[in-house]
Amino acid sequence: MPEPLNEPQVQYATTSDGVKIAFWVVGRGPALFNMPPMPYSNIRKEWAFKPQRRFYEDLASGMTVIRYDCRGAGLSDRAVSDFSIEAYAKDILAIADHLGLETFGLFGFGHSGGIAINLAAACPKRVSHLVLWCCYPRGADYGRGPRVKLLESLMDEDWDFWSRAESLRLSEYEGGTTSAWFLDYIRDSVTEEGAKAAVRELRKIDVTKAMSRVLAPTLVLHRLGLATITVEMAREMASTVPNARLALYEGTWIVPFFDGTGPEIAATIRSFMNEPHAVPAAPRDASDPPPSVLTPRERQVLALVAGGRTSRAISDELDLSVRTVGRHITNIYAKIGARTRGDAIAYAFRHRLT
Repeated sequence: MPEPLNEPQVQYATTSDGVKIAFWVVGRGPALFNMPPMPYSNIRKEWAFKPQRRFYEDLASGMTVIRYDCRGAGLSDRAVSDFSIEAYAKDILAIADHLGLETFGLFGFGHSGGIAINLAAACPKRVSHLVLWCCYPRGADYGRGPRVKLLESLMDEDWDFWSRAESLRLSEYEGGTTSAWFLDYIRDSVTEEGAKAAVRELRKIDVTKAMSRVLAPTLVLHRLGLATITVEMAREMASTVPNARLALYEGTWIVPFFDGTGPEIAATIRSFMNEPHAVPAAPRDASDPPPSVLTPRERQVLALVAGGRTSRAISDELDLSVRTVGRHITNIYAKIGARTRGDAIAYAFRHRLT
Protein backbone atom coordinates (compact mmCIF):
# COMPACT_ATOMS: atom_id res chain seq x y z
CA MET A 1 0.00 0.00 0.00
CA PRO A 2 1.37 3.45 -0.86
CA GLU A 3 1.86 5.93 1.95
CA PRO A 4 -1.15 8.27 2.33
CA LEU A 5 -0.43 11.78 1.07
CA ASN A 6 -1.61 15.11 2.38
CA GLU A 7 -4.00 17.04 0.17
CA PRO A 8 -1.83 18.87 -2.38
CA GLN A 9 -1.91 22.62 -2.80
CA VAL A 10 -3.82 23.85 -5.82
CA GLN A 11 -1.64 26.03 -8.07
CA TYR A 12 -2.37 28.01 -11.21
CA ALA A 13 -0.66 28.54 -14.55
CA THR A 14 -1.76 30.89 -17.33
CA THR A 15 -1.88 29.67 -20.93
CA SER A 16 -0.62 31.59 -23.95
CA ASP A 17 -4.22 32.60 -24.69
CA GLY A 18 -4.83 33.87 -21.17
CA VAL A 19 -6.70 30.97 -19.54
CA LYS A 20 -5.95 30.16 -15.88
CA ILE A 21 -5.43 26.43 -15.36
CA ALA A 22 -5.64 24.84 -11.90
CA PHE A 23 -3.34 21.94 -11.02
CA TRP A 24 -1.63 20.10 -8.21
CA VAL A 25 1.57 18.05 -7.99
CA VAL A 26 2.33 14.98 -5.85
CA GLY A 27 5.14 12.42 -5.70
CA ARG A 28 8.75 12.30 -6.89
CA GLY A 29 10.31 10.86 -10.02
CA PRO A 30 9.58 11.16 -13.75
CA ALA A 31 6.91 13.79 -14.46
CA LEU A 32 3.58 12.50 -15.73
CA PHE A 33 0.56 14.64 -16.62
CA ASN A 34 -2.53 12.67 -15.55
CA MET A 35 -4.96 14.19 -18.07
CA PRO A 36 -8.65 14.61 -17.23
CA PRO A 37 -11.49 12.62 -18.83
CA MET A 38 -12.70 15.64 -20.77
CA PRO A 39 -14.95 17.51 -20.56
CA TYR A 40 -15.13 16.63 -16.85
CA SER A 41 -12.56 17.52 -14.24
CA ASN A 42 -12.46 18.76 -10.66
CA ILE A 43 -9.11 18.13 -9.02
CA ARG A 44 -10.26 19.02 -5.52
CA LYS A 45 -13.31 16.77 -5.65
CA GLU A 46 -11.25 13.92 -7.13
CA TRP A 47 -8.72 14.07 -4.29
CA ALA A 48 -11.55 13.86 -1.75
CA PHE A 49 -12.88 10.65 -3.40
CA LYS A 50 -11.02 7.81 -1.68
CA PRO A 51 -10.84 5.31 -4.61
CA GLN A 52 -9.47 7.98 -6.93
CA ARG A 53 -7.06 9.39 -4.32
CA ARG A 54 -5.62 5.92 -3.76
CA PHE A 55 -4.96 5.59 -7.48
CA TYR A 56 -3.09 8.90 -7.46
CA GLU A 57 -1.11 7.74 -4.43
CA ASP A 58 -0.23 4.50 -6.23
CA LEU A 59 1.06 6.46 -9.22
CA ALA A 60 2.92 8.96 -7.05
CA SER A 61 4.88 6.23 -5.25
CA GLY A 62 7.27 6.21 -8.20
CA MET A 63 6.52 9.35 -10.22
CA THR A 64 5.76 13.05 -10.07
CA VAL A 65 2.05 13.15 -10.89
CA ILE A 66 0.59 16.39 -12.23
CA ARG A 67 -3.21 16.54 -12.24
CA TYR A 68 -4.99 19.54 -13.70
CA ASP A 69 -8.43 20.83 -14.57
CA CYS A 70 -8.69 21.43 -18.32
CA ARG A 71 -10.00 24.76 -19.56
CA GLY A 72 -13.72 25.16 -18.97
CA ALA A 73 -13.79 22.69 -16.08
CA GLY A 74 -13.33 22.40 -12.34
CA LEU A 75 -11.20 25.09 -10.72
CA SER A 76 -9.83 26.36 -14.03
CA ASP A 77 -11.37 29.26 -15.94
CA ARG A 78 -14.86 28.26 -17.05
CA ALA A 79 -15.61 31.21 -19.35
CA VAL A 80 -13.66 30.05 -22.41
CA SER A 81 -14.64 29.70 -26.05
CA ASP A 82 -11.77 27.69 -27.58
CA PHE A 83 -12.01 23.95 -26.91
CA SER A 84 -9.93 22.87 -29.88
CA ILE A 85 -7.30 20.15 -29.69
CA GLU A 86 -4.60 22.83 -29.94
CA ALA A 87 -6.17 24.88 -27.15
CA TYR A 88 -6.24 21.89 -24.79
CA ALA A 89 -2.52 21.36 -25.50
CA LYS A 90 -1.87 24.92 -24.32
CA ASP A 91 -3.16 23.93 -20.87
CA ILE A 92 -0.43 21.30 -20.51
CA LEU A 93 2.37 23.42 -21.95
CA ALA A 94 1.48 26.30 -19.62
CA ILE A 95 1.84 24.07 -16.56
CA ALA A 96 5.04 22.46 -17.85
CA ASP A 97 6.59 25.87 -18.44
CA HIS A 98 5.38 27.11 -15.05
CA LEU A 99 7.09 24.14 -13.37
CA GLY A 100 10.21 24.41 -15.51
CA LEU A 101 9.77 20.95 -17.05
CA GLU A 102 11.78 20.37 -20.20
CA THR A 103 10.28 16.90 -20.72
CA PHE A 104 7.24 15.10 -19.35
CA GLY A 105 4.99 12.10 -19.91
CA LEU A 106 1.32 12.25 -20.87
CA PHE A 107 -1.37 9.94 -19.47
CA GLY A 108 -4.40 10.36 -21.75
CA PHE A 109 -7.77 9.16 -20.45
CA GLY A 110 -10.69 8.54 -22.82
CA HIS A 111 -11.45 11.76 -24.69
CA SER A 112 -8.09 13.31 -23.75
CA GLY A 113 -6.17 10.62 -25.63
CA GLY A 114 -6.38 12.48 -28.93
CA ILE A 115 -5.00 15.64 -27.31
CA ALA A 116 -2.11 13.58 -25.87
CA ILE A 117 -1.30 11.97 -29.24
CA ASN A 118 -1.43 15.29 -31.08
CA LEU A 119 0.85 17.00 -28.54
CA ALA A 120 3.32 14.09 -28.56
CA ALA A 121 3.53 14.29 -32.35
CA ALA A 122 3.85 18.09 -32.35
CA CYS A 123 6.41 18.33 -29.52
CA PRO A 124 8.60 15.21 -29.74
CA LYS A 125 11.44 16.83 -27.77
CA ARG A 126 9.20 17.53 -24.79
CA VAL A 127 6.95 14.45 -24.54
CA SER A 128 9.08 11.64 -23.10
CA HIS A 129 6.38 8.96 -22.70
CA LEU A 130 2.80 8.46 -23.80
CA VAL A 131 0.23 6.38 -21.88
CA LEU A 132 -3.23 5.96 -23.40
CA TRP A 133 -6.02 4.57 -21.22
CA CYS A 134 -9.22 3.55 -23.07
CA CYS A 135 -8.72 6.11 -25.85
CA TYR A 136 -9.72 6.36 -29.49
CA PRO A 137 -8.13 7.87 -32.64
CA ARG A 138 -11.24 9.50 -34.14
CA GLY A 139 -14.04 11.26 -32.32
CA ALA A 140 -16.44 10.57 -35.18
CA ASP A 141 -16.03 6.80 -34.73
CA TYR A 142 -16.74 7.08 -31.02
CA GLY A 143 -19.73 9.34 -31.67
CA ARG A 144 -21.34 6.80 -34.01
CA GLY A 145 -21.95 4.28 -31.22
CA PRO A 146 -25.66 3.84 -30.39
CA ARG A 147 -25.20 4.48 -26.66
CA VAL A 148 -23.22 7.64 -27.33
CA LYS A 149 -25.81 8.89 -29.83
CA LEU A 150 -28.59 8.32 -27.33
CA LEU A 151 -26.75 10.08 -24.51
CA GLU A 152 -25.87 13.06 -26.67
CA SER A 153 -29.49 13.47 -27.74
CA LEU A 154 -30.37 13.58 -24.03
CA MET A 155 -27.67 16.22 -23.46
CA ASP A 156 -29.35 18.47 -26.01
CA GLU A 157 -32.89 17.86 -24.78
CA ASP A 158 -32.69 17.48 -20.98
CA TRP A 159 -29.45 18.37 -19.19
CA ASP A 160 -30.65 17.15 -15.78
CA PHE A 161 -31.75 13.75 -17.10
CA TRP A 162 -28.60 13.45 -19.21
CA SER A 163 -26.31 14.07 -16.23
CA ARG A 164 -28.10 11.36 -14.26
CA ALA A 165 -27.81 8.90 -17.15
CA GLU A 166 -24.13 9.80 -17.67
CA SER A 167 -23.37 9.27 -13.98
CA LEU A 168 -24.87 5.78 -14.22
CA ARG A 169 -22.73 5.00 -17.27
CA LEU A 170 -19.52 6.23 -15.62
CA SER A 171 -20.28 4.21 -12.48
CA GLU A 172 -20.99 1.11 -14.57
CA TYR A 173 -24.69 1.26 -13.53
CA GLU A 174 -23.80 0.47 -9.95
CA GLY A 175 -26.19 3.02 -8.51
CA GLY A 176 -26.15 4.03 -4.87
CA THR A 177 -23.37 6.21 -3.46
CA THR A 178 -21.00 5.55 -6.37
CA SER A 179 -23.41 6.84 -9.00
CA ALA A 180 -24.35 9.72 -6.69
CA TRP A 181 -20.68 10.74 -6.49
CA PHE A 182 -20.32 10.71 -10.27
CA LEU A 183 -23.47 12.84 -10.60
CA ASP A 184 -22.05 15.44 -8.21
CA TYR A 185 -18.70 15.21 -10.01
CA ILE A 186 -20.25 15.99 -13.40
CA ARG A 187 -22.26 18.91 -12.05
CA ASP A 188 -19.28 20.32 -10.15
CA SER A 189 -17.02 19.91 -13.20
CA VAL A 190 -18.76 21.73 -16.02
CA THR A 191 -21.64 23.97 -16.93
CA GLU A 192 -24.25 22.81 -19.41
CA GLU A 193 -23.04 25.28 -22.03
CA GLY A 194 -19.37 24.41 -21.48
CA ALA A 195 -19.94 20.67 -21.71
CA LYS A 196 -21.91 20.97 -24.96
CA ALA A 197 -19.26 23.23 -26.54
CA ALA A 198 -16.43 20.90 -25.48
CA VAL A 199 -18.20 17.77 -26.78
CA ARG A 200 -18.79 19.40 -30.17
CA GLU A 201 -15.03 19.96 -30.50
CA LEU A 202 -14.06 16.54 -29.13
CA ARG A 203 -16.11 14.91 -31.90
CA LYS A 204 -13.83 16.64 -34.44
CA ILE A 205 -10.69 14.92 -33.14
CA ASP A 206 -8.89 12.83 -35.75
CA VAL A 207 -5.29 11.87 -34.94
CA THR A 208 -5.01 9.18 -37.63
CA LYS A 209 -2.01 10.92 -39.22
CA ALA A 210 -0.51 12.21 -35.97
CA MET A 211 -0.24 8.67 -34.53
CA SER A 212 2.42 7.69 -37.06
CA ARG A 213 4.52 10.73 -36.09
CA VAL A 214 4.73 9.95 -32.36
CA LEU A 215 8.31 9.26 -31.32
CA ALA A 216 7.74 8.76 -27.59
CA PRO A 217 7.56 5.23 -26.17
CA THR A 218 3.84 4.53 -25.92
CA LEU A 219 1.77 2.25 -23.69
CA VAL A 220 -1.81 1.57 -24.80
CA LEU A 221 -4.03 0.25 -21.99
CA HIS A 222 -7.60 -0.88 -22.57
CA ARG A 223 -10.56 -2.70 -21.02
CA LEU A 224 -11.80 -5.63 -23.08
CA GLY A 225 -15.44 -5.15 -22.11
CA LEU A 226 -15.94 -1.51 -23.06
CA ALA A 227 -18.84 -0.97 -25.45
CA THR A 228 -18.36 2.72 -26.35
CA ILE A 229 -14.57 2.71 -26.90
CA THR A 230 -13.81 -0.64 -28.50
CA VAL A 231 -10.73 -2.81 -28.23
CA GLU A 232 -10.34 -2.46 -32.01
CA MET A 233 -9.67 1.25 -31.48
CA ALA A 234 -6.93 0.39 -28.99
CA ARG A 235 -5.38 -2.14 -31.35
CA GLU A 236 -5.37 0.42 -34.16
CA MET A 237 -3.48 2.89 -31.98
CA ALA A 238 -1.00 0.27 -30.78
CA SER A 239 -0.29 -0.88 -34.33
CA THR A 240 0.02 2.62 -35.80
CA VAL A 241 2.11 4.43 -33.17
CA PRO A 242 5.65 3.29 -34.07
CA ASN A 243 7.04 2.58 -30.59
CA ALA A 244 3.91 1.26 -28.85
CA ARG A 245 2.89 -1.74 -26.83
CA LEU A 246 -0.61 -2.91 -25.85
CA ALA A 247 -1.89 -4.22 -22.50
CA LEU A 248 -5.48 -5.41 -22.14
CA TYR A 249 -7.49 -5.74 -18.93
CA GLU A 250 -10.72 -7.57 -18.22
CA GLY A 251 -13.80 -5.66 -17.18
CA THR A 252 -16.10 -2.87 -18.29
CA TRP A 253 -15.16 0.07 -16.04
CA ILE A 254 -14.05 3.14 -18.00
CA VAL A 255 -12.26 4.48 -14.90
CA PRO A 256 -9.02 2.70 -13.97
CA PHE A 257 -9.39 2.77 -10.18
CA PHE A 258 -12.42 0.51 -9.64
CA ASP A 259 -12.90 -3.30 -9.69
CA GLY A 260 -9.62 -3.94 -7.85
CA THR A 261 -7.32 -3.43 -10.86
CA GLY A 262 -6.21 0.10 -9.93
CA PRO A 263 -2.97 -0.93 -8.14
CA GLU A 264 -1.99 -3.23 -11.02
CA ILE A 265 -2.64 -0.54 -13.62
CA ALA A 266 -0.72 2.04 -11.61
CA ALA A 267 2.20 -0.38 -11.21
CA THR A 268 2.25 -1.00 -14.97
CA ILE A 269 2.39 2.74 -15.65
CA ARG A 270 5.12 3.30 -13.01
CA SER A 271 7.23 0.54 -14.49
CA PHE A 272 6.80 1.92 -18.00
CA MET A 273 7.71 5.45 -16.94
CA ASN A 274 10.80 4.34 -15.02
CA GLU A 275 12.29 1.75 -17.35
CA PRO A 276 15.05 2.79 -19.79
CA HIS A 277 13.78 3.30 -23.33
CA ALA A 278 15.80 3.25 -26.50
CA VAL A 279 15.85 6.35 -28.67
CA PRO A 280 13.18 5.70 -31.34
CA ALA A 281 15.63 6.32 -34.20
CA ALA A 282 18.10 3.67 -33.02
CA PRO A 283 18.24 0.32 -34.85
CA ARG A 284 16.14 -2.38 -33.27
CA ASP A 285 18.99 -4.90 -33.40
CA ALA A 286 22.03 -5.85 -35.44
CA SER A 287 19.86 -7.70 -37.99
CA ASP A 288 17.78 -4.59 -38.79
CA PRO A 289 18.43 -4.07 -42.54
CA PRO A 290 20.10 -0.73 -43.37
CA PRO A 291 18.26 1.82 -45.52
CA SER A 292 20.71 1.09 -48.31
CA VAL A 293 18.68 -2.04 -49.15
CA LEU A 294 15.97 0.31 -50.46
CA THR A 295 16.07 2.11 -53.78
CA PRO A 296 15.81 5.93 -53.72
CA ARG A 297 12.18 5.67 -54.86
CA GLU A 298 11.38 3.12 -52.12
CA ARG A 299 12.90 5.39 -49.47
CA GLN A 300 10.76 8.21 -50.84
CA VAL A 301 7.60 6.09 -50.67
CA LEU A 302 8.45 4.88 -47.15
CA ALA A 303 8.96 8.47 -45.94
CA LEU A 304 5.50 9.37 -47.24
CA VAL A 305 3.96 6.29 -45.59
CA ALA A 306 5.59 7.33 -42.30
CA GLY A 307 4.13 10.79 -42.80
CA GLY A 308 0.63 9.33 -42.74
CA ARG A 309 -0.07 9.41 -46.49
CA THR A 310 -2.45 6.91 -48.05
CA SER A 311 -1.52 4.99 -51.20
CA ARG A 312 -3.79 7.30 -53.20
CA ALA A 313 -2.10 10.40 -51.74
CA ILE A 314 1.35 8.97 -52.51
CA SER A 315 0.19 8.17 -56.03
CA ASP A 316 -0.91 11.78 -56.57
CA GLU A 317 2.22 13.28 -54.99
CA LEU A 318 4.74 11.15 -56.94
CA ASP A 319 2.71 10.90 -60.14
CA LEU A 320 2.58 7.10 -59.93
CA SER A 321 -0.30 4.70 -60.32
CA VAL A 322 -1.84 3.29 -57.15
CA ARG A 323 -0.79 -0.18 -58.32
CA THR A 324 2.84 0.96 -58.65
CA VAL A 325 2.74 2.47 -55.17
CA GLY A 326 1.36 -0.80 -53.83
CA ARG A 327 4.19 -2.71 -55.50
CA HIS A 328 6.77 -0.38 -53.93
CA ILE A 329 5.21 -0.86 -50.50
CA THR A 330 5.23 -4.66 -50.92
CA ASN A 331 8.91 -4.55 -51.87
CA ILE A 332 9.70 -2.26 -48.93
CA TYR A 333 8.01 -4.59 -46.45
CA ALA A 334 9.95 -7.57 -47.81
CA LYS A 335 13.31 -5.79 -47.70
CA ILE A 336 13.03 -4.39 -44.16
CA GLY A 337 11.15 -7.33 -42.64
CA ALA A 338 7.97 -5.35 -41.89
CA ARG A 339 4.69 -7.19 -41.41
CA THR A 340 2.45 -4.19 -40.80
CA ARG A 341 2.27 -0.51 -41.65
CA GLY A 342 3.25 0.21 -38.05
CA ASP A 343 6.45 -1.87 -38.48
CA ALA A 344 7.35 0.11 -41.61
CA ILE A 345 6.70 3.46 -39.90
CA ALA A 346 8.80 2.44 -36.90
CA TYR A 347 11.64 1.46 -39.27
CA ALA A 348 11.43 4.89 -40.98
CA PHE A 349 11.70 6.68 -37.65
CA ARG A 350 14.58 4.50 -36.43
CA HIS A 351 16.58 5.29 -39.55
CA ARG A 352 15.53 8.94 -39.78
CA LEU A 353 13.89 8.54 -43.19
CA THR A 354 11.04 10.97 -42.38
